[in-house]
Amino acid sequence: MLRHEKALQDYAKARRDEQYRLRKLAKDTEDTNEHDQQPQETSSPQPFAWLRRLITSR
Repeated sequence: MLRHEKALQDYAKARRDEQYRLRKLAKDTEDTNEHDQQPQETSSPQPFAWLRRLITSR
């Protein structure tokens, strides 16, 4: 039973770490996009441009 509980705790910690990493990455990318888009305010907004860049950069 202890191994099972330890495995669940490890899994929960891994999920929290991954969620934190993804939120941080999204925020960093969002901040970068805000700087990129300031000069071109007249163009139409692209809500998922940061996601598209993230996918194509891998």
